[in-house]
Amino acid sequence: MHRRRDQNRGFMGTISRYAHRPGDWITLHTIGVKIDAIISRISQIPKRKDIYVNMMPNVGGVGGKEKDVEDENMFSLRANFRDNDDMDIVGFDQKINEIVEELLDPNNTHLTMISIVGMGGIGKSTLARKVYTDQRVVSSDPKKKHFNTFVWVTVSKTYEIHDLLKDVMRKCTGSMDGLDGEVENTSQEIHKYLKGRRYLIVLDDVWSTHLWKQINFHCKTLCDMNNGSRIILTTRNNEVAKQAQTIKILTHEMEPLDEESSWELLRKKAFPPYQSVSESIKNELERLGEILAKKCGGLPLALVVLGGYLSKHLDPHKWSNIAQNLLWEDADDQMSKILALSYHDLQDQLLKSCFLYTASFPVDRDIYVSDLVHLWIAEGFVEPKRMHTLEEAARRQLDELAQRFMVHVVGRSKTGWIKKIRIHDVLRDWSIEQASKDGFLKVCTFHDALVPSSSSAMLAYRVAFHKNFDNNLHASMPELRTIIISLDDYERQLMIERFKYLRVLDISGAKNIKTLSKSLEKMIYLRYLGLRNCGSVEFPSSMDHLLNLQTLHSEGTKIIAVPHSLWRIQSLRHVHFDEVEFVKPLNVSQQNNLLTISMNLSDNKKNVATSQMLPKSLELMAQLTHFKFSHKEIPVEIITSFARS
Repeated sequence: MHRRRDQNRGFMGTISRYAHRPGDWITLHTIGVKIDAIISRISQIPKRKDIYVNMMPNVGGVGGKEKDVEDENMFSLRANFRDNDDMDIVGFDQKINEIVEELLDPNNTHLTMISIVGMGGIGKSTLARKVYTDQRVVSSDPKKKHFNTFVWVTVSKTYEIHDLLKDVMRKCTGSMDGLDGEVENTSQEIHKYLKGRRYLIVLDDVWSTHLWKQINFHCKTLCDMNNGSRIILTTRNNEVAKQAQTIKILTHEMEPLDEESSWELLRKKAFPPYQSVSESIKNELERLGEILAKKCGGLPLALVVLGGYLSKHLDPHKWSNIAQNLLWEDADDQMSKILALSYHDLQDQLLKSCFLYTASFPVDRDIYVSDLVHLWIAEGFVEPKRMHTLEEAARRQLDELAQRFMVHVVGRSKTGWIKKIRIHDVLRDWSIEQASKDGFLKVCTFHDALVPSSSSAMLAYRVAFHKNFDNNLHASMPELRTIIISLDDYERQLMIERFKYLRVLDISGAKNIKTLSKSLEKMIYLRYLGLRNCGSVEFPSSMDHLLNLQTLHSEGTKIIAVPHSLWRIQSLRHVHFDEVEFVKPLNVSQQNNLLTISMNLSDNKKNVATSQMLPKSLELMAQLTHFKFSHKEIPVEIITSFARS
């Protein structure tokens, strides 16, 4: 159950959609008796506590997916900013049409690779994504649908072939169930799945010339079915695509934007619709802007980030200084200096920390803002603002980064809330380097050494592991404040229990964390606990020892039991349980700060009592804004308790 501004669309709209279906847990008859009273009361609820009720048929659920739920009562500028999200699409129309025609060419039934080649920041990935999402390619009309399987995989500079193949398999089937972990079996399963299907696979940001040989070494994973399947490959190295000698290759070399397109892109970003300036000043800025556009050498990313910086300084004197003093030797130096200019212009260290923190996320994933803001808050990067919650203040900071194009917005709600972001690989590489230099964050991938053997110094108070983990971590970094671990079906045990000073512990894809469950109570400084896709976990009965815990996420992880003590943590703000075997009735005090509760209870008979007592607990949650509850038996009082709030 989520609270939203649009009550008709949320509550009544959902009731009208689902009430006629057989098997609903709360019958239309029961709802009809109370509906007039509920409508009357809902209309009086403050806007920021507007209610959205979504009855899940055949499941007994109340609410929708939390990541799709946004607090819609924020800034009017978002509606204007939405059209300015695209990073660098100026001048791409002809290329988009050419590649779409090659994808859909009925006269070419052979498996064909379309290679997009160019320097970093020139727009390869953006062009590929524009093609990948083009309506002619992804038409929802079954009669017009050309491809029936779509896969996008970001390869990056460091990769392991087995992890890459597992990623392809996961994108194909949505699951890794049934695989025993052997690379040959994964390859065979991909081949079996794709056989007879017309697929479109994107391999984004490929660096190694050996990639194609490695993919086809294992049972010719992507063999030619003679049905018009396609592969799009983006790379900085023209030699990469040439290694695929067994299939047809079409190459598109990305050229820098011409002066006219460069100025068009810079002007679009430097003069967003939410900014205003007098005509005389704008004329002078445009004169200087044309000079600055030429200095960017037609590199879209440089133009976009510089435009974001300039939009914050509509001052001819400032623009003139940049035109005279900002010099660079080559494209890499150019991009680095523009990023440094924008980064050091951020208003305070907290906002700089928010930007650098995005480097902790894996390169191949969209970042859900609902997760990001909770992490920022736990890290202490968000200061309280008058008349705003911490979450709202965090979103203001994200808006600032988005307006500067230091993050790329890839999803917004209907009223303009940013839902998902992505970090361009060039920006991410720069932020990883800067974060390491500042001692802010160390990011470790497959082959990275965490600490040089000759050094015992503390490199950073935060560390992020992608695809691997170092169980000797405590010996070299015993006072860590943050550990972020992103793994894929990692079976080895994680040795984390000795870290007593952690504020943030976010684990994804680790299947053996039994020792962690037993030692959680000792992590008394913990503010954020994320356990995603971690098999099963049983929380200790003494969870209330975590006096500072704010957020608890367990998506894709089975929770054996949730103890009473959890609800006694007064700092707790957000609780997300994807699957819970047993939850003891919520023992919530009136001093709680809960904003979000999301629970999917099993049909265990012991959970019936919890479900029945839930309405009474909800009445004590005065701050609650988002609620999702799924169980076989849901009391109708849950609805009326919100109407009385």
